[in-house]
Amino acid sequence: MAGLIILIAFILDLVFGDPRWLPHPVRLIGRLIQRTEIVLRRFAKTPKAEKAAGVILVMVIVLPVYFLSSLLILSASSFSLYLGFAVSALMAYTTLAARGLADAARAVLTHLNAGDIKQAGKQLSLIVGRDTENLEAKEITRAVVETVAENASDGVVAPLFYMALGGPALAMAYKAVNTLDSMVGYKNARYINFGRAAARLDDAANFIPARITAVLICLASGLLRRLKPAATPSPPIETFEGRPQPSPPRGEGDSAFLTPWRVMLRDCRNHPSPNSGWPEAAMAGALGVRLGGQSTYGGRLSRKPFIGNGPPVPDKKDVEKSLRLMYCASLFAALGAAAVNL
Repeated sequence: MAGLIILIAFILDLVFGDPRWLPHPVRLIGRLIQRTEIVLRRFAKTPKAEKAAGVILVMVIVLPVYFLSSLLILSASSFSLYLGFAVSALMAYTTLAARGLADAARAVLTHLNAGDIKQAGKQLSLIVGRDTENLEAKEITRAVVETVAENASDGVVAPLFYMALGGPALAMAYKAVNTLDSMVGYKNARYINFGRAAARLDDAANFIPARITAVLICLASGLLRRLKPAATPSPPIETFEGRPQPSPPRGEGDSAFLTPWRVMLRDCRNHPSPNSGWPEAAMAGALGVRLGGQSTYGGRLSRKPFIGNGPPVPDKKDVEKSLRLMYCASLFAALGAAAVNL
């Protein structure tokens, strides 16, 4: 029964995505976070108090989301087994975002194909945290591929992972954690203390799913052989610290299957996040491109180490390829989560 719920939820997401007219639990969680933050900040006047308020925020958001979700499923099941099944499937569906991620990425591509760089940047700003106003086309496509890789974990594999462990209620609790991090988990003056608990909990929650996502992307790349990584060794890559980063050894029998694994293992730590580098490195290896480098956040320049063999950065075709890899990896994850619950 639980495995069937997971498969139905995955299919619903592929078919319907995230209709804007449909009330979404994550948007409700977001409004709750905003209002709770306002209340807590009235009492958090020192850095220590901000940290304590951040812990309280996490507790008053995540725990109620889990228990209310569980109560809703139990209540529906008490009336009818079929009603409980339907509520569980719909709840599970709202935690997944493969179709929404693909739609958002393709919306950016639509503007790029029309030659409207400014509008493409505005569309990109809806799915990334970096500044997008002055990005060139190649920087926009790099940002899209990076967010597809990262959100393959946050938006699909991680919810499926927690769904397999504890059902739709635990997947919903994960979405609460992820939403908290996206709203308050910043390392700026406003949130460096207040958002610390949310950021650390999100790092812990995504530790295993991010690595599973990277493995699934590598497997997807092996399956989709037409997505050929770079066929020749690339020159050493300079990191932002100035240290040379050699390309992985490539023997005569090197293949499209092996390159993503090598790049993943070599470059997975070339990211400020303890988790995001894993799926990004796998994606870079699968596409034969280079990710990372300079980005601007809130007007402040951030220089990240490079990920991938490069030197080419992703182009518009690579965005579509990344989406195919994301869908394939997501399918693997859904089948695996369903199999665990047979």
